Amino acid sequence: MNRKSFGLRDLVMTGLLSALVFAGCLIQIPAPVVIGGFTRFHLGGIMCLLAGFMLGPVKGGFAAGIGCAFFAFTTPAFIPLIPFTFAFRFAQAYVCAVISWAGGRRAKSWQLNIAAAVCGSVLYLILHVGQNFMYDYYLYRMEIETAMLNILNRSIVSGINALISVVGSVPLVFILRKALGKSGLM
Repeated sequence: MNRKSFGLRDLVMTGLLSALVFAGCLIQIPAPVVIGGFTRFHLGGIMCLLAGFMLGPVKGGFAAGIGCAFFAFTTPAFIPLIPFTFAFRFAQAYVCAVISWAGGRRAKSWQLNIAAAVCGSVLYLILHVGQNFMYDYYLYRMEIETAMLNILNRSIVSGINALISVVGSVPLVFILRKALGKSGLM
């Protein structure tokens, strides 16, 4: 097995995509939930999937996790969630990249990239909604009906975010790969 070392170029690309993930998380529209807290529409998911598409499973996962973790660090309500944010976004980009990079090379098929983006987004959606339910019901001791109503509200917003992520990331990855290929950076 040929192992590629992690060089300066990899460090720069991982840092660059982490910064893009962070910036994508900043572009947001808040949405209220039924009882306490908030949720939001944002572009961070597009950038997380893009990190997986462009860098592969591990490097893309780190870029997605680090970018979202830094965003969570800037929002006091999200600080306790930083480890979960890192892990869930890492998993999203990782799964996307594993499917997209099947066989060790980047997929050139729209269908495979759509499947990769959908799988990564669905995994994140399941992890995120499950975590919210655990917090609402077990930690905050909400009644089950209230917790489920909050989860429904968050699931709708998160589902829209997942759809935006898939629709935005797949065409973007083809555009970026073509541009970076012509410039010799890819």
